[in-house]
Amino acid sequence: MSAGLLRAFPPGRTGAARRSLKQLRDRHPLPAGRAGLPVEEILFVVALYGDRALMALAPRFARDGGLTGRGGSTEREQPGLSCGSGSGMSCGAV
Repeated sequence: MSAGLLRAFPPGRTGAARRSLKQLRDRHPLPAGRAGLPVEEILFVVALYGDRALMALAPRFARDGGLTGRGGSTEREQPGLSCGSGSGMSCGAV
């Protein structure tokens, strides 16, 4: 699975990096659930989709561990998961 996926990108989001990410997401869609997925595939999907994958594949773990809502790009794509939204998600503060 990892063959050809590891590349060195310059810092920041470049057009090439966005295109590569889109191509990877097109080839590896977000699964509806984790049934039957090997651990490696779950980790790959979480790396590719971030909070959306965590909430789809391990919602209780993500919620209880405070792993979502830390201000990454996936929070901007999914309203209600970011800090201060009133969703009850943790911002990492104890």
